[in-house]
Amino acid sequence: MDQLMEMHVPDLDVSAAVEAMEAAGSDADVSADADPKSVSGSKRLRTRWAKKAQGRTSFVHLSEDEFRAHVTTALGEERARPVLAFVDGDPLTAAERMELDLKKLAGTPAEPVVEIFRKKPARAIDFLVNEGIVEDDLEAIANWLFEYRYVLDPVQMGEYLSSKLDEDSPPEERDMSEILSAYVRNIPFEHLNFDLALRRYLYCFKLPGEAQRIDRMMRKFAAHYYETFPDTLYNSYIAVYRMAFSIIMLNTDAHNDNVFEKMNLKQFIRNCEGINDDEDLPLEYLEDMYQRIYMEEISFTREDARMPDAVRKDWLHVIYNNKMRRRWLVLTNNCLLVFRKIEDVKPCQYILLQNVRVNPVCNQKGRRYCIRLQDSTADVEQDKGSYLILSAASERDVTRWTAALESQIIRD
Repeated sequence: MDQLMEMHVPDLDVSAAVEAMEAAGSDADVSADADPKSVSGSKRLRTRWAKKAQGRTSFVHLSEDEFRAHVTTALGEERARPVLAFVDGDPLTAAERMELDLKKLAGTPAEPVVEIFRKKPARAIDFLVNEGIVEDDLEAIANWLFEYRYVLDPVQMGEYLSSKLDEDSPPEERDMSEILSAYVRNIPFEHLNFDLALRRYLYCFKLPGEAQRIDRMMRKFAAHYYETFPDTLYNSYIAVYRMAFSIIMLNTDAHNDNVFEKMNLKQFIRNCEGINDDEDLPLEYLEDMYQRIYMEEISFTREDARMPDAVRKDWLHVIYNNKMRRRWLVLTNNCLLVFRKIEDVKPCQYILLQNVRVNPVCNQKGRRYCIRLQDSTADVEQDKGSYLILSAASERDVTRWTAALESQIIRD
């Protein structure tokens, strides 16, 4: 995959737009037997799995303080910090993340590397190898860089990883293409939506300014994504590469204040025609991608991102207490957060995925593709409050959501 073919990315007309995107997300109750008064009330459901006095587990209404206490107990303070920071509206800052990694380096022979890397990355790598901190092995070097990516200068990281050997390079020079490939393999794409994979990739360094360097790094993203998802909608990694560029350009168009005429949905779809090796991607897929980018900007730094650890984000129908509503769901840090709209600051429902069972089910309130989350010890037939139904749009979505949920469950 490293011998990459040349290709042309179609130009996107980012200045030609005549209409704005309508706000995504419906808060309408689609349950036929739902009581409108109960929906419009001011109470928000705060739910997670909790122990009853009888020793069984069921859904209960929890306040934010109760949820915070349960998450801290289940995850520990350090792992709970990211999700609680979001709930509190106080995400981790760059300084806080850097402090956590600097503690690992404090007092070790590798401590000077941070300052050396800021001035001359290649010299910092030589230091690591010469001091015996890292083996003189391309994969070992890439793994170390990834582990300490939060304390290493992101601009220099992007420049270093995107560099390339030329004909005049001495034979002892390291092959940066191989280091970049090994570095990218450290980024977990499993279970991620396409835009979340791209977001997570771009948190790891600052893209360089030179077009050839950007091209090099985006091809590595495309190759890694395509290898991670063999059943992807995309016919080749080149199609992934083209789509990634289209998304970045849409993001710039939608969120740059200097662009006055925004690209509308029809224009985005037109720009993506034939992008999948001369085939079109499904219309609903492109519509969903447009909404995701338009409603939530791609941040090129982790500190500016909203829930950067999210594994999946999707519109699903949630069925609970015999009512069904369309909600924006975010799976992150062993928790399932439920929002009424993408732009909402706080969830309307909190679910800690502790000791739960995930099962695909069919024909729930007329919905074909469903997933049931239930307490692993409760009797579903006797305790209707012990489970929650999530309804997806396709069998593929059910499969991916089931695997993603399973990966986030805490088992005592």
